[in-house]
Amino acid sequence: MSNTIKLTIPPSLRGVVEALSRESIPAIRAAMRAAMSPARAHMKALVNTDTMQSDQSTGATYRSVTSKSGQSKKNRNVFYAMVGVSRRTAEEHYLPGHPAGKNQRLSLKQGKATGRGLYALQAKYKKNKRSPQKSLIKTKQVFSRIKHLSLSKNDKARGFIRRVPNKYFHLIERGFTHRAGVAVPGYNWRTRTANATRDEVLSIFKERLKISLTVAIIKHMHRAAQ
Repeated sequence: MSNTIKLTIPPSLRGVVEALSRESIPAIRAAMRAAMSPARAHMKALVNTDTMQSDQSTGATYRSVTSKSGQSKKNRNVFYAMVGVSRRTAEEHYLPGHPAGKNQRLSLKQGKATGRGLYALQAKYKKNKRSPQKSLIKTKQVFSRIKHLSLSKNDKARGFIRRVPNKYFHLIERGFTHRAGVAVPGYNWRTRTANATRDEVLSIFKERLKISLTVAIIKHMHRAAQ
């Protein structure tokens, strides 16, 4: 099965979209955002359940699951929506004794998840168009559910474990061959999500598009009457 869901404007609404022209764009994008909601929730649940089985999971991957929609810059008649992990999220899980965790409230359990009680921060960035560097916009404390510490030299040197889901998501999603020669199968979260939510996504897109286009028509008529 495919890991994509094709969203097409129903024939009954194409005339309205063509008549509204550029005024229909916000309606289309709003419908896509609404349609991605169940897909995002389903993938987040899958990632959470699957990665929780690993003693080295920090929880960073499932927290970074998000959805995105937009309009193609090359072809303005093409729109896209996707579910994956944020490119602008990173987490740092501080080892015992690190100054960042001093006097911080720590937890060994959150819901069904348990961990070693490490102090952890999630950082979100925004893209800076004038600079290749990313600008930090906010941080928040998150629960670290890592149970077993397998530290690299860099982890030991800096005193914390850094997780950037966007850098490794494709490996655990599609699978990879370990340097020892062992094939590690992927979780295939995108395909599983598409198969499970396809009908619901299509239904929400069509219904939300009708509503959004109705609002767009009312706004158009109101402006024309002024």
